[in-house]
Amino acid sequence: MERIAKFLNTQGYEASWETAEGGCLLHARNCPYHDVARDNVEPCVMDASLITQMAGVAPQRVQWAFSGDNMCTYFIKNGG
Repeated sequence: MERIAKFLNTQGYEASWETAEGGCLLHARNCPYHDVARDNVEPCVMDASLITQMAGVAPQRVQWAFSGDNMCTYFIKNGG
């Protein structure tokens, strides 16, 4: 998870993570695609795909900035 957060930070995010029951939570603030994603969810799909490739398991979005949350948060299950 540290590798994923570090990569996202190089792309302009303010990413962090924490352990959670059964996996971990990846928090992404300061989305560099925020204005584009307002009209097109493709950047959000791209982010989830990137996280899937890096983590080896598809993340479950539990917070989404465009639904009123202050960041996007993904739950990533341990061991796929």
